[in-house]
Amino acid sequence: MALWWTIARLFTAHPHPVLMLALADYYGSLARHIHVLAWQGPYCCERAAEERARANKFRCEATSLRAQQQRGRARRRSAQGYPTTKEKV
Repeated sequence: MALWWTIARLFTAHPHPVLMLALADYYGSLARHIHVLAWQGPYCCERAAEERARANKFRCEATSLRAQQQRGRARRRSAQGYPTTKEKV
């Protein structure tokens, strides 16, 4: 256990050059990838909220159209039962 802590202290005092390359800000680096993900998070959340609102709008519209269609069928049945009705559906 003491050896592990000794290595950890050495690594924090003198980081490995590969770590510095991995954290450097160049195309394809971990730092750039993290920066892009930090930007993409809120962006994707906003787009998801817009898509959710659009889906809810279409769902409500479909429900409304189904209700109108059901009312239209009920009117047609009643109009057929009374041939003297002047209502045309």
